[in-house]
Amino acid sequence: RSDIQFKIMEKELKGKPMDEIAGIDLEEKTNKLSNYYGKPIVVDFWATWCGPCKYEIPFLQKIEKEYEGKIEVVSVCIWDKKEQWLKGAPQYEFENNIFLNKEQSAPLVEKYSIQGIPRYMLLDKNGQIVELMSERPSGGLRDQLDALLSK
Repeated sequence: RSDIQFKIMEKELKGKPMDEIAGIDLEEKTNKLSNYYGKPIVVDFWATWCGPCKYEIPFLQKIEKEYEGKIEVVSVCIWDKKEQWLKGAPQYEFENNIFLNKEQSAPLVEKYSIQGIPRYMLLDKNGQIVELMSERPSGGLRDQLDALLSK
């Protein structure tokens, strides 16, 4: 999608509930995004093979610790092989994991125009979209979180 198309889509989707994300966690049990409603949520779309994703992980972990009890960080693995994710994800110590296979992730990728990873989305405590493409943890994500938490 072009930048203009993305801006139009973003305007239409802001303030609307994000579609449910349902996959498995590291224990291969069902896990879904709505389990984390109640606090603002940073949704992190990533994959184990993604270099820029790995670069952002320490920054994201630091934010997760700094804002502990105030926000939830949910790491959603897309475009990966389940076996690779089950082996690779635990080393990053993400608390909240969801793995989506290609079929599960396709509607989200299309609807939210996820053209590259890492991709971060910011949701309010009710799962409504605040930022369709939020800043990266190594960039301005803290500012966006502070603004959201001060409302």
